[in-house]
Order: sequence, then C-alpha cells, then structure tokens
Amino acid sequence: MHPPHNDHFAWMVPTFVVINIGLFALALYINDCPSHSTDCVAQDLLGRFAFQSLRENPLLGPSASTLQLMGALEVKKVVEEHEVWRLLSCSWLHAGVLHVLANMVSLLFVGIRLEEEFGFVRIGLLYIISGLGGSLLSALFIRTTISVGASGALFGLLGGMLAELLTNWTIYTNKLAALLTLILIIAINLAVGILPHVDNFAHVGGFVTGFFLGFVLTAGLVLLLSGVDGNNYCSWCHHLRCVPTPFWKCNSEQVYCESNISGNQLNLKCLSNRKSKLYTLEGAWALNSEEHELKLQNEDKNHRANGELSFSYGDEDEEE
Repeated sequence: MHPPHNDHFAWMVPTFVVINIGLFALALYINDCPSHSTDCVAQDLLGRFAFQSLRENPLLGPSASTLQLMGALEVKKVVEEHEVWRLLSCSWLHAGVLHVLANMVSLLFVGIRLEEEFGFVRIGLLYIISGLGGSLLSALFIRTTISVGASGALFGLLGGMLAELLTNWTIYTNKLAALLTLILIIAINLAVGILPHVDNFAHVGGFVTGFFLGFVLTAGLVLLLSGVDGNNYCSWCHHLRCVPTPFWKCNSEQVYCESNISGNQLNLKCLSNRKSKLYTLEGAWALNSEEHELKLQNEDKNHRANGELSFSYGDEDEEE
C-alpha cells in the first residue's frame, strides 16, 4: 500500500495522540463523576476518573458540562460571546473512550504514513486547518448541542490521503487494498458520528477541507516539482484566467523591435509585425540623444585614425 519514498521521521502525529489522550484524562479528572453522581461507570476501578452514566454519555466519558467548560464547540458561545477559539479547541477534546480510541488508532494509521511521506509541516497544517474546516461546517448545522472530537482533523488527513492516492495512483502496488483501507476507516468514523456529542458534519467538513488542501500541500507540490503542466490535462482551464474576445488576445506574444536615433529623431521598427514609427525627442531626451550621437562620431574618428573598419551613424553612408 505504501509509496516507495518515506524520508521523514514521524514525531508530530504521535505527539498529537499523546496530547489528545492526555486532555481526555484531564477531562475525566475535572469531571470527577463520583463527587456529583451515584450512577458512575467503573467508579470502584477508576475512582475520580470514573465515567458518567451510559444514559448521559454512552461513549464512556465525562459530562457535557465538563466538555463545555474545557472548550467544546457551542454555537451560541461562538456567535453571541465571540468565543471563536472553540472552533479549534473542540478538535482536541473527545466525548468518551470509544471516541478517542477510534480517532487515535485511525490517526496513527493514517497520519504517521503521511508525515513520513510529506513531513510534519505540511501534515501539521493539513491537520489543524482541516479541524477548523470541520468545526465551521459543524457550527453551521449543529445549533443546539455541543460538539467535540478530532474527527474533522482526522477526516482532513483522510481527504489528503485520498488526494495523494489519486495523484500517485501508478506507484501503489496494490491499489484496491489502499482504496478499501481508506474507505473502511471512513466508514468506521462515520458510524461513530451518529453517537451523542460526535457529529458527521465535522467529518464531512474536515474531509472536504483536507481533500482540497491535500492537492495544494502534498500532491500539488509534488506535481509542480515534477514539472507537470496542468494545461495538458485540462484543455479548458486556461479560460479561467482569460477569455479571448475581438477586443483582446489571451496569448502573450513577444515583440522584437529595433531603434535608431538621429539627432532628436527616434525611429522605432518592430520586426515581429514590421511596423515602424518616428518619434521626436524633446527636452532632456533630445539632449541625451545628441550627446550619444557626438560620442559615437568621436569613436568613429578614432577607428578611422587606427585604420579600422568604420560605420557612420545618422544619415551618412557606410565607408572604409
């Protein structure tokens, strides 16, 4: 499944996994279910880190109020209280063990390979911007409940992986296996998206963002450095830049012209279209042209004194 070139050491994606798991543990600690509920899951085993009841959170995690406190996406707070930072913070929180487990396994499986192939800068940007894109689409549709999870960022990586797969289709030894693996990961995460506090709008938004960013940050750069001309694969795309009309042309043409100065007269003749025009120089331009002509005449006299071939300037004839 893997392309042949893996040049980068993957450290950022494992770091993201550790941060996400650490923040989930912190959310359970802050939640402290036994202090305000008698219906906690695994209280005897986990103590303060026990989960909320399955009726409140079937994903085995903290309460909605705890997630809201830590930065879950809530449209009301973003719009009315201008807490725009929630569009980013929600991508680092998870609703439960099942949620964080599904996301982190997928992140390790997909993210490490992409980071090895394209480096931490491009994959880091892809991850964060895709998370933001997923949050934006989620906020447009999920108006009454909170939303958390790295699913938007993860689906951004999946979208970027699909873009890279389509671009480098010929270098995959087992194309069907690569495509089916990608579809399986997407299907699992979409299934998780129907559970409380997890929404598929973030998945879709992140995927679309990652797919297009994938072409720009990964596949696009590879194609550019490989010398690929996009016009060879899209015969009409050049019209997006310029549409030809009877009043102008879109194809730029190089024009070659010759100039000849005699006194204060400038004769400009273009070789490409054989058009010529005579200009009268005034002021400083005329003085500079006269000085230039005198200088050429002096050089001509020196050449004659040395017995060299000489060419006259202005209106004189060629002589030896």
